[in-house]
Amino acid sequence: MPNIKSAKKRVKVISAKTLQNKMFKSQLKTTVKKFLAAVESGDKEAARAAYTAAVKKVDQAAAKGMLPSFLAKVNPKTNTPIAAMIVVTIAVAALACFPNLVSQITNCGGICN
Repeated sequence: MPNIKSAKKRVKVISAKTLQNKMFKSQLKTTVKKFLAAVESGDKEAARAAYTAAVKKVDQAAAKGMLPSFLAKVNPKTNTPIAAMIVVTIAVAALACFPNLVSQITNCGGICN
């Protein structure tokens, strides 16, 4: 336990930031899971809306430093995060090619019962 006032404050600030980071990471994972569920269900409108939300969350996570910084770069002409869109699109294409992989990922392959 710290004795100096500034050290006590750092402990307090770090614990608050850690909680914020956990909350944001949880939101990111939830958004991606919602997108995968929408793709799996076949609802195009819900998948399109969830895709937009997922790209936005990935871009925000990259801007905060939780993901690699190249994902936060925005195209100056279109003002869109091209790299984040490409990464999410590749991930979805990979999961679309292997539909059984999605169910194995979400239920831990039957290990986490």
